[in-house]
Amino acid sequence: MFFVFLCACTSPGSNKKQPKTLNIQPNWLMQESGVDASLRGIFAVDKNVVWASGSKGTFLKTVNGGSNWYNDTIPGYTNFDFRDIEAFDSLTAIIMGIANPAVILKTTDGGKNWKQVYYKNQDGIFLNSMIFRDKDHGFVVGDPIDGKFFLLATNDGGDNWQELPYESRPQTEEGEYMFAASGTCIASTKPNNLWFCSGGSIARIFYSKDDGYSWEDNKLPVMSGTPSSGIFSILFSGDRTGYCIGGDYAKPDSTGLTFMFTNNNGETWHRPENSPAGYRSCIKEIKVDGISVLIAVGREGTGYSLDRGQNWQRFGANGFYTLDVDAKGENAWAAGAVGKVARLLIE
Repeated sequence: MFFVFLCACTSPGSNKKQPKTLNIQPNWLMQESGVDASLRGIFAVDKNVVWASGSKGTFLKTVNGGSNWYNDTIPGYTNFDFRDIEAFDSLTAIIMGIANPAVILKTTDGGKNWKQVYYKNQDGIFLNSMIFRDKDHGFVVGDPIDGKFFLLATNDGGDNWQELPYESRPQTEEGEYMFAASGTCIASTKPNNLWFCSGGSIARIFYSKDDGYSWEDNKLPVMSGTPSSGIFSILFSGDRTGYCIGGDYAKPDSTGLTFMFTNNNGETWHRPENSPAGYRSCIKEIKVDGISVLIAVGREGTGYSLDRGQNWQRFGANGFYTLDVDAKGENAWAAGAVGKVARLLIE
């Protein structure tokens, strides 16, 4: 098991600061989605193409940066809650329905038709998040079944999914599970790195170096111990830097440790100078003039950090469930309750 090292930002293991050369004012430009569904899945392909998904079998797509959103429900799945979506372009997307029966659907014609590529009807099945490392390799993580977390993998772009062997899945503790709040409790980077986070009775980060066939875990002092608290979102980049964020969704304004970071792929985790205020369900990174800006959202508010998470400032009057940044790291959208969709503006 990894050792958790807690430190002040000036210690040798702390997050590398970047000069605060930016003087920015982020805000949200609200866009008209045309739906009233709860939206917890969003994927930004580029500055123009964005997909979103949610309750009532709903999916959305824009091809002009959100000036117009096309929305529809998937026939035969109008009672499904699609908590996560991944997309490759304006035609190809994969959508995940969480609960019994759990399903994964794929479209290759822009959402006109959807093919069911995975189906699981089993007591206790509950899928939380999906990630694609590239166009071939994807992973899904779900709540524990028979004492171990549920894991799926694909190596053909989501056309076929395989359950990872039961013996290779991480063991859970009593009352430990994951959160399907934003579709971001799993992360992956090349060559074969995979992480996911947990909450409830305990807050942990699980790390695999072989695409999920063996695991190490790391217990973190992030708020946990109740069914509504823990780590909700993780983010990793190719330079071994990672972030996790969470809190207690039942007490969104409660104080406590909600954010930590790592510089070594999760072997050790560190506290920031100041943790974000309140519960946050999703964290992403955007680049502004080449400088990293962390953005975190929660249903009661949003915040940003200019120093890689050491300090946070609140902004905007709206709260969201989830957000995503395009492949270039330059454009971001958020989604939330009652069909709420917005584009991030930084001035």
